[in-house]
Amino acid sequence: MSTFSSSDGDNEATVVATEQQLEEQIDLLTEKSAETRLIALRFLNKHMRLSYANEEFFAKNKQTILEAIKRGLRKGLTPERVLSCESACLLSIRVGTESEAIYSELRPILKEMLLNPSLAHEVRAAACGAFSLTNFIANEDEASTTESLPMFRDIFSAKESNELLETAALNAYSLLLTTLDDQYIYDNLIPNDTLNLFDLLGSSNVEVRVAAGQCIALFFEVGRNVEGEDYDSYKFCYLGGIEYNELMDTLNELVSDKTKSRAKKDKLKQKEPFKDIVATVEFGDLPRESLLIVHQRVEFESWTQILQLNTVREYLGTGLQSHLEANELLHQIFDISIDLDKKKVQLTQIEKRKIMSPSSDIAKFRSRNLGSQRVNKTLALVADD
Repeated sequence: MSTFSSSDGDNEATVVATEQQLEEQIDLLTEKSAETRLIALRFLNKHMRLSYANEEFFAKNKQTILEAIKRGLRKGLTPERVLSCESACLLSIRVGTESEAIYSELRPILKEMLLNPSLAHEVRAAACGAFSLTNFIANEDEASTTESLPMFRDIFSAKESNELLETAALNAYSLLLTTLDDQYIYDNLIPNDTLNLFDLLGSSNVEVRVAAGQCIALFFEVGRNVEGEDYDSYKFCYLGGIEYNELMDTLNELVSDKTKSRAKKDKLKQKEPFKDIVATVEFGDLPRESLLIVHQRVEFESWTQILQLNTVREYLGTGLQSHLEANELLHQIFDISIDLDKKKVQLTQIEKRKIMSPSSDIAKFRSRNLGSQRVNKTLALVADD
């Protein structure tokens, strides 16, 4: 029996659906009624998102579901096309290394959709996400990936583009960058795209500002990787066609945004991301995120990993934990190994306060240590000048 609730939210901890229920929903994908197809897509998407159960079923029925996705993309109205894009992403995550057919068969359809200005912005934005994620999972040909980049660049560089579409194009572009060789990015993309990204930091939309800032931070990560000991922030900015001091002023202003016309929630939303961006640009510090998976602490570090994690999280939502536990594709992407038999370590309330509290000695030591590292880096830069 399915544990799906009647609400649209993803509040369930787990989802269990029988193969018979899943087969019934797949059959409904061929119905003439658009509403019936939408209900079936939502059911399948919810199951794929929140649970990694029935993996053999989805591998066996991959082509059948793929055909339904293709029909939805080609002939559906806006809601069905958007849901079909989501289905393509979730199915790719589910079947992992067996997703080559999904990318190869959907690539021309998604490309046509995201380049079609007559389609709704929601559809084109969804197509951006589906194109980039299916490419990220299944495509190992860097040449075809680099050929795709101008599609997204043209969207986020347009002066009168939709903000939802701009954000989707920026995120798609950044995700694809994480699959490319650092030297290629350094030689071909940083000199041509940095100025466009810098200009987008002035966007009126917080999502656009954050996406552009994170892509800039990824560029700086690549720059330090390529230049090594010869890295110089001022020279690197010159390579990108911008001035270092102007960039830092802009980034710091976004951390403590005092623009009166901007909503308080937007200022709060961008504060933490831009603190991480400033730390990377100014000091070379990489962002970190720690997740507890089956009582194991797994660390994600670098803009490459964080951008990939954020993309996967966008599609899986609260199902991220279940997939990180059992999905071999995610284990390969993030190079993690999960011991499902590992026992949980029980801490007393006093131990939790000592270890996990922001005011704990451990947290204070960590903050002092990071502060000292940044001061030392600043002193070293001054000494070099």
